[in-house]
Amino acid sequence: LEAIRDGFLSSGQLELVEGLGRVLPLAVIKDFYGVAAPQEKPGEVLSKTQIAHFFDRAGFSELPPVWQENYASLGFSTTPDQTLLFWVRMLFIEVFLNLYNADYLTELAKNASSELLDHLEAQIRDRIAHPKEDGTMVSRFISMYQQHYGYSDQHLMIAVRQSVLELMVGSTDTTAKGISTVVKTLLDLGKDLVSGLQFLAANKPDVPEQAKETVKEQVRQFLEAWRMGGEPQRAAMAAQLDPMLDEAIITCLRMNPVAPVLPRYCTNGATYTSSVGEVLNIEPGSVVLLVSQVTMGANLKNKVPTDQEPFIFMDGTPHACMGHHVAMLEIREALKMLLTLSNVRPAAGNLGDMTYKYNMPAAMLLRCDPG
Repeated sequence: LEAIRDGFLSSGQLELVEGLGRVLPLAVIKDFYGVAAPQEKPGEVLSKTQIAHFFDRAGFSELPPVWQENYASLGFSTTPDQTLLFWVRMLFIEVFLNLYNADYLTELAKNASSELLDHLEAQIRDRIAHPKEDGTMVSRFISMYQQHYGYSDQHLMIAVRQSVLELMVGSTDTTAKGISTVVKTLLDLGKDLVSGLQFLAANKPDVPEQAKETVKEQVRQFLEAWRMGGEPQRAAMAAQLDPMLDEAIITCLRMNPVAPVLPRYCTNGATYTSSVGEVLNIEPGSVVLLVSQVTMGANLKNKVPTDQEPFIFMDGTPHACMGHHVAMLEIREALKMLLTLSNVRPAAGNLGDMTYKYNMPAAMLLRCDPG
């Protein structure tokens, strides 16, 4: 985060999605989960599937020979980190977004999965052969499956690989979208990040109309003190700032959920009673859609407090988000970093508009004032 801040301050601009939103989840993959990016080797490509995707193909063999040989001169480039994120993104799209089972996306995911599984397997086998007490999830899974389940050899490798894969695919792009979505929502509510937070604070259900301007000024003064303060002062202010940001984050995600629609496959069938008492029989094999954006939007309109929103993390259901504390931490720390800079705002013109690919944030340029 410090490096991102320094780069933003020196250049006056930051690419929100690729420069911040996807960087923090990548750091979690590498430093918390314990999965390194692939290593570049002379004469080898990091991912043939990534090259195919650049040309809108699902597999490298589908490319004409001239593209296979000259992909670099035709505009393709990547880094080890970008390749790792590409693999995870393709699996995420297939699992969570490919609602219509598009063959192209499924084939892309299969090819990317093959490359990622080989990459993971090599790292896990090395970690099993050379154990480390580094506190990463890979090391913890190895220890857990060995000590509590008695797994070894191929059985151990597969169990660890599957567990780590589920963490990576389930958390990386959802958190990246959460970071970008929250920042964009705040900027939509105000002309800059601070005024977006002022708007949310002044429009809380318990704030009377005559107190709104006072609340806005209090928020402005508090955030200005945060921006101007040194590390000791910011550490002292965190106990007050963190809850304020958590509430703002949840409100933003109620307005613009990471998953506006949650499809679920009903294996055995079920009976559902609606709020008006209508009984619906759900046939086995049906796909049931929870339109969380509508549900949370109604709760927001009816002034249900953020700490009583049942659908934000699906707590108490079989679909609960088990890692939302880590995601909230990443989003909160991203906001705290941005709030140390002056006048964080969208860039003028089209560059400041969020663009999307696969219904996921793709690009949005931010500006800040120097010094």
